[in-house]
Amino acid sequence: MRRPTSAVTAGPAVVLAVVASLVLAGCGSHGARGTATSSASGAVSSAVDISTSDCGSSWHPTHAGEQDLTVHNADQDAGEVQIVGLGRHRGLVYADIEPFGPGTTVALHVPLSAGRYSLVCLMEDQAPVIGPSLTLTGAGSGAPGVPILTQSQLVPSAVRYQAWTRRQLPGLVRATRRLRTLVDQGDTAAARAAWLTAHLDYQRLGASYDAFGDLGEEIDGLPAGLPGGTSSAHWTGFHRVERDLWGHPTASRLPGDATALDRAVAQLPRQVGSMQVDPLTLTLRAHEISENALQFQLTGEDDFGSHTDLDSVRAELVGTGAVLHALAAPISRRVAHPARIRVALRQALAAFTLATRANGHVPLARLPRAERERLDAALSLLTERLATIPATLEPRLTFASERLAGGD
Repeated sequence: MRRPTSAVTAGPAVVLAVVASLVLAGCGSHGARGTATSSASGAVSSAVDISTSDCGSSWHPTHAGEQDLTVHNADQDAGEVQIVGLGRHRGLVYADIEPFGPGTTVALHVPLSAGRYSLVCLMEDQAPVIGPSLTLTGAGSGAPGVPILTQSQLVPSAVRYQAWTRRQLPGLVRATRRLRTLVDQGDTAAARAAWLTAHLDYQRLGASYDAFGDLGEEIDGLPAGLPGGTSSAHWTGFHRVERDLWGHPTASRLPGDATALDRAVAQLPRQVGSMQVDPLTLTLRAHEISENALQFQLTGEDDFGSHTDLDSVRAELVGTGAVLHALAAPISRRVAHPARIRVALRQALAAFTLATRANGHVPLARLPRAERERLDAALSLLTERLATIPATLEPRLTFASERLAGGD
């Protein structure tokens, strides 16, 4: 469990039934701004410039149905542009262009039913701008909108997860203290068992690791990138102790490393007591815990002799379940097919539980190829299903979203 090396990034348009393609600035002709014509498919075509001084005032369609917009960022800053509903469509997003770089152009296709709409421009380091209200009439069909989710609406989930994290910490602190005691007593076999118990306790805190900052690296960091690698004095934590216990049991090194780990973990309750889980971070971790398991555990990259990566993945899946439980309310209201996500999580847990019971602690490379493929498929499917959560539950942190969302 560690800070992600990559983050989930929404594409140019992450909204139901919307198709957008990025057109390089300066390539092709954009036509006259503010014109509206009908395409061969019957869609109403519009060329629209947006900026912080003018959020799409040139967009003025009147008929419901298929809409083709060529949206040009005429601002000097990057940002985000949304088509949002007003009136009876209030609180719904129908298109979302993000990221939207300066000078770039996006071709956007979106069906809109009769009703009122507006463009919202959210440029970096600038106050949000809500464009003019537009009224569409007629019998044209429209795509279902996605409810705007604000920061405040995710706070209860973050508070719930933080409370869960606090309840896990006493067991982790006790486990690392026992590990240190057994190391001091010279009982290597018992210390190995205690190491696994403590490490799995930590792995289950999957969504909190980034909130631990440097302390998280001190507890569960890897030597990659450090001068000297595994010989670096700056490499500390569970994996350093793992290497001592299984790979290089050195009496002079092991007690000091176990003591350093125990002292670092003992700081967690105080740090967690004062920290606040960022709601955006929580939605990202719903996906990134399993993504990291694919990158670090299933490749054996963080195996320093214990060969317990199957156990680690199971612990991280339990941590994923805790995140999903905390986010249960917004997921049920906004994420498509939440039952599929729960099924994929149960299937992944079952697959890794069976593999652990059947194989024990062995290097993953020694598993039969068919079994490794089954495990990879189960975890990959779960990771794919979870990827919809951060894209759909991205909170909007602006007063414009608060105003447009209204009640939930």
